[in-house]
Amino acid sequence: MHFYEFNIGDYAKKTQHLTNEEDLAYRRLLDMYYDTENPVLTTGLATLSRRLRVDEKALQNVLDEFFPDGKNKHADEKIKEYHEYLIRQKTNGSKGGRPKHKPTANPVLTQNNPVPSQPLTTKPLTTNQEESKAIAIGKPNCQHTEVINLYHEILPASPRIKDWTPARAATLKARWNESADRQNLEYWKALFEYIAGIPFLTGRVASNGRKPFVCSLDWLLKAENFAKVREGRYEDQHERA
Repeated sequence: MHFYEFNIGDYAKKTQHLTNEEDLAYRRLLDMYYDTENPVLTTGLATLSRRLRVDEKALQNVLDEFFPDGKNKHADEKIKEYHEYLIRQKTNGSKGGRPKHKPTANPVLTQNNPVPSQPLTTKPLTTNQEESKAIAIGKPNCQHTEVINLYHEILPASPRIKDWTPARAATLKARWNESADRQNLEYWKALFEYIAGIPFLTGRVASNGRKPFVCSLDWLLKAENFAKVREGRYEDQHERA
């Protein structure tokens, strides 16, 4: 896995007794564990200590508490969920998936009723309508992990997300909560597919000798940029943003 969700509160509760060196060892062990998806003690303690650049004693304390037999139960559950998600995505893809199209301001995306390509500003919901719809269906929690996985899958040339910081999480949640129509993965899948079809946003065109621009998730989630993309401002653009 190249990304895992990090719950700051849960982590703090479980690790408040650790020393600074043990805390560092635990974080680096987690990063390596999710990245390799393998037990952490395959190379021996001394080698692992050098690889992670942490004290052997602190490392051993963390291994004894959080990685019995070289495995971490919570991480294994998350890795399993991730692979189950990939299997679902592969299964959907084998059925034909969905045609690529531009997401509307208020997409109604179903397999039998895809939204046709049209200006993103067509018939926007009013604020009252959005609030009423959100109340009627209940506002779902922002699915950070799933949105990031879709971003990596559909826009492989874009910068990868390695650290999901609180600031990044807050920005995604803000865009998610701005409209009830964005509170589902189908909207974000359609949005990323739309971006994938725009040469300027994917670095396939350049002008005036400038380095090609590639849309990152950080850039996209800024309110002004998000609005411009939805309005189709970059479809025929050949200059840097």
